[in-house]
Amino acid sequence: MVLADFTRSAVVFLTAALVSIGGLAAAKPDEASSNKSTRRAETTSPPNFEALKNIPLIVVIEKTAIHYTLFLAEPGVLAPHSQNEGPGSAYARIESLDPELRRLIWLTWVLDCWGSDKAEGLHTFFYLWGGDYASKVRDALFESGLFAQDRIFRQAIAAFGPVYPDDRATRTQFFAWSQPATVVDATTSIPQPLNAFDRKIMALSVAFGSRDEYGRAVEDFVRRTPRLAAWAAQSRAQLSDDDRLEWLTERLAMDEPKKMAVRIAAWPKAYRLLYLLDLFNGEMLNGGVHQFFSNSSGDLAPQVAAALREAGLAKHAEAVQKGIEMFAPPYPVDRQVRGRYFFVNGQTTDWDNKLDALTGKVDDGAIGAAMLAIAKQEGILPK
Repeated sequence: MVLADFTRSAVVFLTAALVSIGGLAAAKPDEASSNKSTRRAETTSPPNFEALKNIPLIVVIEKTAIHYTLFLAEPGVLAPHSQNEGPGSAYARIESLDPELRRLIWLTWVLDCWGSDKAEGLHTFFYLWGGDYASKVRDALFESGLFAQDRIFRQAIAAFGPVYPDDRATRTQFFAWSQPATVVDATTSIPQPLNAFDRKIMALSVAFGSRDEYGRAVEDFVRRTPRLAAWAAQSRAQLSDDDRLEWLTERLAMDEPKKMAVRIAAWPKAYRLLYLLDLFNGEMLNGGVHQFFSNSSGDLAPQVAAALREAGLAKHAEAVQKGIEMFAPPYPVDRQVRGRYFFVNGQTTDWDNKLDALTGKVDDGAIGAAMLAIAKQEGILPK
């Protein structure tokens, strides 16, 4: 079963689902262009580059466990990769595991369904499909010795009444979000105000602890269980280079590009190159060179062109430079100024098409390969 293509999707599909049901306002185009925007650090301090050389245990656990839990989501959220993949087969596979590993997988299901915001927690878990397997999580919490979390989790289950609704359709009726949202315009809607039940579950989520606190509790369970400690060590060794590089570049995307220009000037060269190359590559793969320049990532176009040259990607640097030269000099590093060039009168112009045509010159996989080579050569690919 090939799951690698779905790993990034699994991290963000909760956000997409919430948007579709009106639980969240529609994302702005620039915010939607990069999954990493949700991971930006809330501090202005530089990264701890030494710490970035080792992937935290909880990340190793999650990246491995997701191969079991990915298809537990309700049908339609992720299209089955084959006829053998879906909630039923995923559930059967988990239940066939030895008891300790099975408990760990169910513990990670809480993290899978936490939501895109660290503060969502149990409210999102029970509102969406996470709650379909609440009884399994409850048992795993108790059997793993996470008694404090187990007590709160049982209170959340009890809040639904004497018979817990395993099916989401029944469960969501308890939440205000199940009611029609107020439509603002064609792209934005406002959900109904939270009701007493919402507030109760949110209060229990606070008592349950933050995502980081819960993650540490899961880590402790793994460390004190020899079978799982060995499983985690093996899982770490089996992480792909792409997974390791992705985790690193996600940590480097700390702020909006305009502010990152000042930050990265003081970074070691290798990390600066990785940030700039990943910034361009992510936008280019998502929506082409046109998207790179139209979004705030284009604020760093001159730095990106220089980074591509430093990385030995002359052809790619030339394409970005041609894009830069399509704007009147001096190059506008302000997104709003650049915005005047795009979609004149709401229509795609020859200028737009010419800019987008540069994508064919850079969409060849060479940037990702160069990033991996830099990380390995400099000894900064996380272990």
